[in-house]
Amino acid sequence: MLRSPASVGGVLVAAAVLWIGAGAERSPHAGGHDGQWEIRVDRESRSLSFTATVQARAFRSSLPPDHQYHAIVHRDGGAAGKSLMVTNAPDIEVARALRDLDAQDGGGVPLSAWNLRWVPLVPQPNARVRGTPLEISVHWDGAPRSYLLEELLHDPGGHGAEWRFGGNEEHDDHWHSGCILCLFSCPGGVMSNAAYTIRDHQRAETVFEPGDLLPPDGTEVTITVTLLSG
Repeated sequence: MLRSPASVGGVLVAAAVLWIGAGAERSPHAGGHDGQWEIRVDRESRSLSFTATVQARAFRSSLPPDHQYHAIVHRDGGAAGKSLMVTNAPDIEVARALRDLDAQDGGGVPLSAWNLRWVPLVPQPNARVRGTPLEISVHWDGAPRSYLLEELLHDPGGHGAEWRFGGNEEHDDHWHSGCILCLFSCPGGVMSNAAYTIRDHQRAETVFEPGDLLPPDGTEVTITVTLLSG
């Protein structure tokens, strides 16, 4: 069924049209690196998906102190050159689609958590993202199955991943980073990891590394984000 390009179910459509069918919404748009991006929303499973491209070498070569925590970034964002994966899907549209699925940000992480990260004893850098819990899976052509993102990462700190929705749209104008997913609780990422804080990263409690299961650089993958209860 063809609908107008204004808004469907609260998700703003930037261009073209929106198709509805089989319980899912598919929204192609103009823009991005190659002129196209889309976010597919499945309301029955409370999930969305979009494509991204692996660039582990860029992730590994990012320099301290701003290193190895950008997991998924919009291709035109300021942090794209150091991210594990880049996507044409804009961070603001991913946030909007998640909110349309009723994701709650829980107050997010304050900007002061980043600004005060080098100041000892102050509590802000210990803030953890508190929004709706999420599952993040990755699949690509030829993969034997879909993998949880944490299965594709090595975490020396051992705290693992607790993905949560942070929103943080109010901070977009501060950085223009394009951050969609960060590996610690971050005031910039649409989603981030409640298992680690900015203070943990500043103290080098862990430095995530691409694992052996991650496909080679240049591989196009499909990222699926599913809202969990609790």
